[in-house]
Amino acid sequence: MGLLKYEEAWDALTQALSFDQSSAEIKADLVKCTNLMKKNKNKGGSSKKKEHQQIVTMPKEDEIMLNNMLEGTLVHIKVLGGDKGRGVVALKTVPKDSLIFTATPYVSCVLYENDYSFVNCSHCLRVLNGIDQESDSKTKITKCQFCDVDIYCSEECLKTSWEQYHRKLCIRKTDSKTDTHPLTKLEKHCRDTKNEYPLMILRILARIIQAIESGEHPDNAWRPIGMLPCVGGFEAPASQEAAMSYELELIKECIFDPRLAPLFTLEKYKRINTKFMLNAFRVDIKSENK
Repeated sequence: MGLLKYEEAWDALTQALSFDQSSAEIKADLVKCTNLMKKNKNKGGSSKKKEHQQIVTMPKEDEIMLNNMLEGTLVHIKVLGGDKGRGVVALKTVPKDSLIFTATPYVSCVLYENDYSFVNCSHCLRVLNGIDQESDSKTKITKCQFCDVDIYCSEECLKTSWEQYHRKLCIRKTDSKTDTHPLTKLEKHCRDTKNEYPLMILRILARIIQAIESGEHPDNAWRPIGMLPCVGGFEAPASQEAAMSYELELIKECIFDPRLAPLFTLEKYKRINTKFMLNAFRVDIKSENK
């Protein structure tokens, strides 16, 4: 907090409290940080230059993690200094038409903004309409054996989904026939509002919980989301607060974990939602079977 990076401090303290909810010292620091954020906001905040510099800095551990993901490619990521922020830098001359790198989404979801007639793999979103499995030996369309709802293009996608998040989100067959399950309600709400972010946030929280239960350190489990930039003042409008409160309650009904209670607060939910507004991107499907 001495560096005036109140939002970063708030995130760190909230995360620390999720692992030690009895710590009076952490709670006191969190209250202090919240008050300082409000005071700073009332003063108009820091200068634009300082705000920008705060946004573009990147912790060394985040830089290492990103570059480990890019190992074997033609590029790496580094902070360029000044007001240039972080960027992708070529390690050598890149020939024309070269594949620089590929990126696997941390979470993904079909958009609800348009009428949609495709059937997609629940994990990789591959379009399954019109696939001839007899002539396509690489495709084996299958459903989750426990819920019979999620459908996959391969055993690999089914296994990856189960190991990353679906184990926490699977609606068992006895619940899949009813509209009262919180996940079913959340999906309907997302379709009605044409907003897929709540389902993606649910999947993120499920990934974090499953990773921790599988032995991953909590800091590492949260880092892929914590490292995403989040600009102060770019929050959802107040008119959406009632809808966001409803979404959060359904998410808590699905996967609430008391060990990570601070992650399930409305303030934290808003912050993760803002990260999505700034960092999520869409991929348009141009034709079937691609």
